[in-house]
Amino acid sequence: MDSIVGTLYWLNLFVRQLLCIGIALIPRKLAFRDAIVSTSSHFIAFNLLHLGSVTLVAYSYFAWAQIILVLNFANMSSLYFRYHHHALLAHSALVSGPLSWTSFAMYWNGFRISPRSEGAHIVGSIFLWRMLGYGLFFAFAYKDFTICLFLSFLATSVAVYHVTAHSHPQQ
Repeated sequence: MDSIVGTLYWLNLFVRQLLCIGIALIPRKLAFRDAIVSTSSHFIAFNLLHLGSVTLVAYSYFAWAQIILVLNFANMSSLYFRYHHHALLAHSALVSGPLSWTSFAMYWNGFRISPRSEGAHIVGSIFLWRMLGYGLFFAFAYKDFTICLFLSFLATSVAVYHVTAHSHPQQ
């Protein structure tokens, strides 16, 4: 994953989340505030599980991190299927962005768990296309293009990393 594109992904997500907080503080936006409050338990669980998975990855406990990521994916999927009809800003900041990241993080961490063999590399390269299928599912089933945008941003991050890593000769 390219660090610059990844940083842009997180900055975009955090700015959207800050906008949600700002709009929720406006007294006349009660429906928007209710939308944010209804997602809060899932979002708190996302943040705690995300912290746990990042900590486990930092200490190279990849198998345990994968278990936490699967739990987080179940949490965010539950949130998505319960609240996919919220306002665009709340939906993208609190549901689509975190769900896209969790889906991507499961793939990324799973790659770190697998052995570094040619067969595992081929399977991983094929499995990367799962992101396309996952995004198309949400695009056609729910007419949700925000999750497609987030997934394409993450896929671009992988592509930029591979282009820059393989364009320089190894020394």
